[in-house]
Amino acid sequence: MNVAASSGFTLAQGRTPQGRVLLLDAQWNKSVAAIRSLRRRGLEVHAGETTWLAAGIFSRYVSRRFTYPSPLLRPDDFLAAVDRRLSQYTYDALIPMELTTLLLLSEHRRMIGNRAAFPFAPHDVLLRAARKWGAYEAASTAGAPVPDTVFLPAGRADWGLAERLGLPLVLKPDLGEGGRGLYICHDEDELRSSLDCIAATGEDHVAQAMVPHGGAFGVSIFCVQPGRVDAMFTHKRLREHPPLRRAQHPT
Repeated sequence: MNVAASSGFTLAQGRTPQGRVLLLDAQWNKSVAAIRSLRRRGLEVHAGETTWLAAGIFSRYVSRRFTYPSPLLRPDDFLAAVDRRLSQYTYDALIPMELTTLLLLSEHRRMIGNRAAFPFAPHDVLLRAARKWGAYEAASTAGAPVPDTVFLPAGRADWGLAERLGLPLVLKPDLGEGGRGLYICHDEDELRSSLDCIAATGEDHVAQAMVPHGGAFGVSIFCVQPGRVDAMFTHKRLREHPPLRRAQHPT
């Protein structure tokens, strides 16, 4: 694990940091915004990523930087790197910025222990919220409008989806984010090809009727107490990473 120290940023009126935060997944724009906000509020920020070529790593608001193995490809090595970091420095909070990192650390909260606050809901709540089928069930129970959705257990190919949901429809990993593993199927040939592709992954998926939208929209909600919305932000995504894929006809 590599560690480098530099900052060049001084708090207003010579104030010293009033706490220290370890922020992971520093390459994203949202991470840079979080780093700036934390530092401006008097907290020292240490940032980590799988590569040095990350926007947050270069931020002048960061006091120390380090790299770690991929939580997706090398989860055990990633956890060991975070464990060493928590032993090396005293932190008030540990904040992962991506779903994969969040769920992995949440599953291993005992490793974090009392060395840093992990300000997130219990693991079962996080997992239910992260899974699209769980979110669909919760929204349906609450009476929120939702597109028709079918759960596809790992390895199952439901050849009647076109009749049940209509076309076009969307196939998505039950657990995932962005456009990873997402297929838009406009006809039955594309649907058959996509079902073969998702069956090979060995992962649960959901199929949903496609809602015409002219783009992708997101809603972020911040709740301190259950049932109370403290802040909400709605946005239109200018781009998806990775880009959304149209299913390919079989050759």
